[in-house]
Amino acid sequence: MDGRVILVLPGTKANTHADRPLEAPRINHPTRHDSLRRAQLFQEQEGLCFYCREPMMPKPFLRPIAPRALTLEHLTPLSEGGSRRFPNEVAACNHCNNQRGTTSWLLFYCLKELERDESGSAAA
Repeated sequence: MDGRVILVLPGTKANTHADRPLEAPRINHPTRHDSLRRAQLFQEQEGLCFYCREPMMPKPFLRPIAPRALTLEHLTPLSEGGSRRFPNEVAACNHCNNQRGTTSWLLFYCLKELERDESGSAAA
């Protein structure tokens, strides 16, 4: 015996990989990279949301998060294999980031462009 204790609860099987340490699930927390990247994208996009082209607020950590607060948007979500680097990251306002949901970024971008065209022609 090597001194290990294996606890087997009723209705479960013994851990056959007791020699491997348990790994915590990976959680995508904001990092220093995210803050720097947000600031860089804000400048590159001249402070405008990638989708609606409205001015964003550069302070994203207000609670509750304001609709026009700057957020880091991943065109292909990290959960679907998207990366944390160019060209998968853009700056978007919190409103658009939440409104997009699971819609593809390209379809959502085109819908926002149609909204802009309609509101522009209605104002003229």
